[in-house]
Amino acid sequence: MGSVIAMSGKPLFMNRYSRLMIHRITGSSYGNADDMEEAGKVIMSLESDLISIVSEKTGISVDDVKARWFDGKDHWFTAQQALDAGFVSGIFDGVKPAVLPKDNVKASALYQVYNALLNPHTDMNKLFKSLALQARQMKIN
Repeated sequence: MGSVIAMSGKPLFMNRYSRLMIHRITGSSYGNADDMEEAGKVIMSLESDLISIVSEKTGISVDDVKARWFDGKDHWFTAQQALDAGFVSGIFDGVKPAVLPKDNVKASALYQVYNALLNPHTDMNKLFKSLALQARQMKIN
């Protein structure tokens, strides 16, 4: 499910040290033959959806996606390989994206909050207030 979630990001950035892995859907089931058959149907449906998502994300035909990456093996991508294949929009170093989408104010604001969380000098009470959260019952050092 990780790749389904990742492929849903728009835009999607990868840390330069991260990896993306794609493979056929796997799962397990317990029960009688009807339960097993139903589990198989769910797995096939999820796999079909994932193949469609990957096809749309990369611009590669459904048949080619199946042949390349849904052959029963795990396929690992570095950030650069994922970018080259069309899985991601960009690569970032550490916590600072190399390119923020200029037309997406929310992404920029989210980055600001995330960066502030990682900064040890951040006044957490101000951060909570700016996020409309209450810091009650929390001791912030």
